[in-house]
Formats: sequence, C-alpha cells, structure tokens
Amino acid sequence: MDPTSTLDPDDPAYRAGELLGRLAIPCCCFMVIVVLVAILVVLLRRRKDRRQQQYYR
Repeated sequence: MDPTSTLDPDDPAYRAGELLGRLAIPCCCFMVIVVLVAILVVLLRRRKDRRQQQYYR
C-alpha cells in the first residue's frame, strides 16, 4: 500500500464503506427482482379478473 495514501483498511468507516459497496449490487438486484415479480402478479390478477368478467357477460 502507498504510504502517502489516506485510506486505512483498519478504519471502521473504511470497512463500513467497503461492506456497503459489496452489498449494494446484490441488494439492488434483489429489489429489481421483487419489483418485477410484483408487477407480474398484478398483471396476472388483472388478466384473471378480466377473463372472469367476460365469462359472466
């Protein structure tokens, strides 16, 4: 490591930032998957309701 660098791996703030950086991408991917599944569920329910209404007419 460069002796003039101000980044100290033993610093708790540095470790917290590194952990946050490692967790950011998986958390974002998880949130995207959850949102896509929610949209899919809503669309399937609407389609089901629409088909039932057409059946009763």
